[in-house]
Amino acid sequence: MAFSHLISKITFPFVIILILTGTVQADQHLVRSSEFVRSLTQQAIDTLTEEGISNLVRRKRFRNICRESFAINGIAKFALGRYWRNTTENTKTEYLSLFEDVIVATWADKFSLYSGEKFEIQNALDASIRGRSERTAIVRSIFYLDTRSQIRVDWRVSNYEDLYKVTDVTIQGISMSKTTRDEFYSVIRGNAGDINALLKLLREKRNR
Repeated sequence: MAFSHLISKITFPFVIILILTGTVQADQHLVRSSEFVRSLTQQAIDTLTEEGISNLVRRKRFRNICRESFAINGIAKFALGRYWRNTTENTKTEYLSLFEDVIVATWADKFSLYSGEKFEIQNALDASIRGRSERTAIVRSIFYLDTRSQIRVDWRVSNYEDLYKVTDVTIQGISMSKTTRDEFYSVIRGNAGDINALLKLLREKRNR
């Protein structure tokens, strides 16, 4: 038997194994990302819609969920975009704190309006960038408002080893991260590039 033929016979099964292993790992990545979103959503519904809790308690619980499951600082930096690089350390610290406060104040109270709408994970797509160590998935879900209307919510989930974080949420095709960045850019540009105008706006939103 020719040496090259022997090598091909030995190598071929290993190639198949590698392909199958890669497919299984990719499938596990998507399954785990989907389960992460399912668990996160159920946790939010269970803890934030509890009857009788105050807005203060609801916001505290939502803040804990954000810190645990969302890449909140990464989202904040993305929203500030290129202005992040030219900002002082003190301003960055205040901005990150205000950003989290506004996210909590804006979204936590919305859970008081929840009335048992059905939530369903549909599927997950691999959105990983080649060459990067972290994996990324787009987990597609639906909130059924009633029998005739629904809202599509896509969750961008990145993970490194066993750490999973939401890096963006897209509602009906509109990215919350990109929308927030557009809003922030508009405020800064409208004030001659002064980031303090944005900080002022965020303070106002936080204190409403």
